[in-house]
Amino acid sequence: MLYNSSYDSQIRKGVTEIYDKMYRLQRIDINTYMFNKTKYTKWYYLIIQKYADNSKCRKGFEKHHIIPKSLGGDNKQTNIALIPSRVHFILHKLLIKMVEDTNLKWKMKYALWRMLNPQSKYHTRGYIVTAHDYQKMRESIQKAMTQNNPMKLEHNRQRMRDNNPMHRVEVVSKFKGKNRPEQSIVCTERNNVYWADPTNKAKFSQYKRDNKEKYNKWWKVENVITGEEWIVLGLHDFCIEHNLKQPGLSNAMKENRLYKKAWKITPTLSTVLLTGG
Repeated sequence: MLYNSSYDSQIRKGVTEIYDKMYRLQRIDINTYMFNKTKYTKWYYLIIQKYADNSKCRKGFEKHHIIPKSLGGDNKQTNIALIPSRVHFILHKLLIKMVEDTNLKWKMKYALWRMLNPQSKYHTRGYIVTAHDYQKMRESIQKAMTQNNPMKLEHNRQRMRDNNPMHRVEVVSKFKGKNRPEQSIVCTERNNVYWADPTNKAKFSQYKRDNKEKYNKWWKVENVITGEEWIVLGLHDFCIEHNLKQPGLSNAMKENRLYKKAWKITPTLSTVLLTGG
């Protein structure tokens, strides 16, 4: 079939008219021209026009953002159309054809992929997904994810190699020519030498004290038999002091029962909130 320039000009003219009409209806921003001027864009806005009256809530219809939120659209009523689920699916297929930018095309493909796969047990579809559509979108998403993977970039891979302690010259020289069990022995010997130094132990103890509140929660522990109460930060030291097992105490709290028929534990925010100070 020969290329028909007059047909192409008609399509472009039609798309421009649709843009102008939708702008007059205040459905699109005059600066929002990220869509190309092709037949797909024309079809898209013709469908939107058909369901332009979104004042009534129709049963079985879905909300569609005319300018997708991932492309800068908002939740205003002028940017939302109520459409049947089948038409919703078609519009998202058209959106992929309407954008030229690689990043925007990736966003539109991902939006359609989410429509192909129910996001929860309450997510129902009013359209049939063909095997061809599913395979095409799956391959497209896989390709896009590979191309957009930041860990594929050379500078990130180099940074990972530089920060990996197993790639240091002194470590590689110790492990070279050894199998896994022998490498494990080397690591154990190295750790034993490190922790034999009192300075390293003191540093680690100080680090635990400085970050205790950061990595632990406040708990209220009660002994229902004696009536005693404790407010503790972290359960480890408390369990050692009272000869208790921390996993058993935690499981008792999750199951809403007493531990050893005496101990009750409840989470609290802090001693200040508990005492009202």
